[in-house]
Amino acid sequence: FDSSLTYNDFEKIFYNIEGISSKTIFTNCGMSSIFAVLFNLSKIGNYKIKLAKDSYFETQQLLKKLNLNFGKKVTYLDTISDEFTFDCNDKNRIVIIDTTCYHPHKFKNLIEKIIQNNNLCILLRSHVKLDMLGLETTFLGSITFFIPNKISNMRFTKTKKLIKNVIDFCGNTGIIATESNIFPILNDKTIIELNKKRIQRITDNNNYFYNKIKQKRNIVLHQHNLFSTIIVNDCDVQKLITFLKKESEKSKGLFFYSGSFGFDYIAVDTYIDL
Repeated sequence: FDSSLTYNDFEKIFYNIEGISSKTIFTNCGMSSIFAVLFNLSKIGNYKIKLAKDSYFETQQLLKKLNLNFGKKVTYLDTISDEFTFDCNDKNRIVIIDTTCYHPHKFKNLIEKIIQNNNLCILLRSHVKLDMLGLETTFLGSITFFIPNKISNMRFTKTKKLIKNVIDFCGNTGIIATESNIFPILNDKTIIELNKKRIQRITDNNNYFYNKIKQKRNIVLHQHNLFSTIIVNDCDVQKLITFLKKESEKSKGLFFYSGSFGFDYIAVDTYIDL
């Protein structure tokens, strides 16, 4: 099964991009997409990945293991970071964007600017977070390569090698998506437009929640507005859950504990910073 054949217009419909040479590979999850690209990048040359300090922690751990800390500069833009902006002034380089935390259409101008500046643009995404309307019936990630028209022959040869190596790696390690991973609403124009309203509701809810309890708790509302972080001085999780349930009930809302990988619910997940 070649998952790239399922949606020949994926880049046009999902990212709202036309007229740029592209290739998309679907994987079994977002982290598989990240690993496939970074691992194979480390095998074709020396690169130094530049990314924000508050980028996704698993990405940071992976970079340390792959020793992507010397050589040609590669910019890695992670939308989970509070430093992320829809801007990049790099020229003649590789720019990688983890697009997970925003609606895909929001990247159109940024992608076009990156390509105009003759950069290879690689988009990575977990489709569980925002694209499944809360259904979470499967896991899915994607890797999309956008290739500038003015790329030199030498860079184009290296780019083709990278893409081939990524595809071969995904197939050989079993992380390439199967038909069951590709959920029906992924490439539906109506659903993608509807999803803009849903994501706006999520961000509105988080703003409401933040403003409601910011005087009572040490809370940080992140730039993407998809979730907040509450910082506590003890590990009494039950005490925190009781407080949040009470605040939710006051708002006539519902409160869940959720093992969800999406951002659809008022939910609590916890971790300890060691």
